[in-house]
Amino acid sequence: MAIGGGRSGVRAAEATALPSVSVVLPVRREARHIGGILHQLLEQDYPVDRYEILVADGSGAEDDGTRACVLDIAARAAAAGQAPVHWLPNPGRTSAAGRNVGVRAASGDWIVFVDGHCRLPGVDWLRDTMRTAALAGAQCVARPQPLTAEFSGPWQAAIARVRATRIAHGADSTIYDLARRGWVNPSSSGAAYARCLFERFGGFDESFDACEDVEFNHRLAQAGIRAWLCPEAAVAYVARPSLGGLWRQMLRYGRGRVRLARKHRDAFSLPQCLPALWLAWLPLALAGLALPPGIWRTLAAAGLLVYMAVILVYALALACRYGWRYLLAAPAVYFTVHAGLGAGAWQEAASGYRLRRRQIPLSGVPES
Repeated sequence: MAIGGGRSGVRAAEATALPSVSVVLPVRREARHIGGILHQLLEQDYPVDRYEILVADGSGAEDDGTRACVLDIAARAAAAGQAPVHWLPNPGRTSAAGRNVGVRAASGDWIVFVDGHCRLPGVDWLRDTMRTAALAGAQCVARPQPLTAEFSGPWQAAIARVRATRIAHGADSTIYDLARRGWVNPSSSGAAYARCLFERFGGFDESFDACEDVEFNHRLAQAGIRAWLCPEAAVAYVARPSLGGLWRQMLRYGRGRVRLARKHRDAFSLPQCLPALWLAWLPLALAGLALPPGIWRTLAAAGLLVYMAVILVYALALACRYGWRYLLAAPAVYFTVHAGLGAGAWQEAASGYRLRRRQIPLSGVPES
């Protein structure tokens, strides 16, 4: 009895020290998944008067039922005495605009972002995240984001597992690292922020259709702010269900990388250029195979064989672990990732788009 009372006392004392938190979900046409993540957020073991849930919905006229689902859950949560859930329209429709809508409406000392298509590890997720931030003295918390939330088909499983391998995401990214803990550059995986960071650095640049979080995190890194990488804060995301969906996602990421390098020259790196360089080289190498025997034909063949060998080695490793089908599926996924990133980069480079250096303040009026 004394032990239980002691634990209750510690829990109550800890609750009074927990910061207020606004959980922001920038979504668009998420009727399929939004209910699941909202119920998980409402079940968090966190004082209900210290956190709120803000859904910034960019569905607009294409609403698939997301708004009705959110409003229904909000009404049920209010009746049950759970944390408040607010539906907010996002006229800008993009993730960057939705994030800013949420930040402007947020009342919490901390702002935590999750997507509509993800799953939380348990009811202690929010408490553990905030406890870790306090113990580390962090203003920014980074988290792993593995693509393990849902495998509704063989392609979705293959895409998730391929994306977690070394040659299918950024070499310096920490989003698939579930073991590492400590201070890191926030660029790849910062996801929870003390409110003062938005008051100091403004919001997300809405000229970005992808990588807007990387751009914001890069500004933090430029100012010397580090993120505490917290395995307890991990969130499982849903992988794209098809090669077509993956292709469109990689196109956006490829464009976002080039846009980021245009705005922040110090964000440019050779590894980020490799997909674009590889895609430009590929037709030349294929054409080289038609040349008469000689050095150019040999170099073209050698280059293609090296790429194929690397892909097959990784595919074989996945096949040994998950099944022989990965020998066929994994190479297709790798090619889609590399070609999609490269094509997106070239599209953005060819567009001639020029970004203004700007900061989005919390008032919503861009600074010149």
